[in-house]
Amino acid sequence: MEQTLIQRYASSIISALLIKAESIKKMKHNLSKGQFRELFITDLLKKFLPHQFDIGSGIIVNQKGKQSHQTDLVIYDKSILPPFISESISGVFPIESVIATIEVKSICSKKDFIEVNEKANYLNDVIANGRNSLYFNEKSSLYGYTYDFCKRLINTNNNDYNKSKVIKLIKFYEYNFKPLNGLFVFSGYGPKILKNDPNIFLENKVNNLFAICYAEKFCWMNLRRWSIARTVKNHYEIKRFIAVLIDNILTIANYRKSFLNSHHFDFNSIYIRDQVATKKFFEKYS
Repeated sequence: MEQTLIQRYASSIISALLIKAESIKKMKHNLSKGQFRELFITDLLKKFLPHQFDIGSGIIVNQKGKQSHQTDLVIYDKSILPPFISESISGVFPIESVIATIEVKSICSKKDFIEVNEKANYLNDVIANGRNSLYFNEKSSLYGYTYDFCKRLINTNNNDYNKSKVIKLIKFYEYNFKPLNGLFVFSGYGPKILKNDPNIFLENKVNNLFAICYAEKFCWMNLRRWSIARTVKNHYEIKRFIAVLIDNILTIANYRKSFLNSHHFDFNSIYIRDQVATKKFFEKYS
């Protein structure tokens, strides 16, 4: 089937990405090669991301001051919160605005896979954990606004509602405050276990990743269950990685905005101010 104008355009810029990546293979400085590859992926994604999003690299923080590991690519929503510290493309990013992260590798062994998954696990279970959020922590003063918001969504009659449904909806919004985590690999086919027994490996060892792409090889997506797309032509595997990732970024960003727009949240006071009175107000325990 003949490609459309947009499909041809996407194929051409992906081809340019791979040519750039190939051109730096003989560089002797591995750190520089890694930085260039991250820049190549950043330039590629920016061509398809809506303007409300941007991409950086660095550390992700939450309201309690906990910090993530160094993250190759951070996709964040500028309309929620900008980076608190930003130099060139490096920065410190508040978890509320981080929609997705991507680790970029030249090759990826089984050990690398597990390390990437552990980083994503720490990000999801510690940095993006509802217990560390003033919105989803039941002992926080802001939790009341969260509860009332979800209560209104379920039933406009505040005297007639199902508490378990409200809690379930709160957990849904809490889930959508966790970033999508991806892995992009430029060379190789990955560890043998990914080829020989992929479902067991992915389900048991890589349960915190959403998307895995091996350039010119295949793309795994965790859409309720893991599914694979192999290259046929025109860089289909990379197009799938980009398109599905961005579609889900838009969905999660919309859920977050609908929640955050439901009430005035003093982000800068929560993160920046260190007065005792401010802390007591935002972490008011019953």
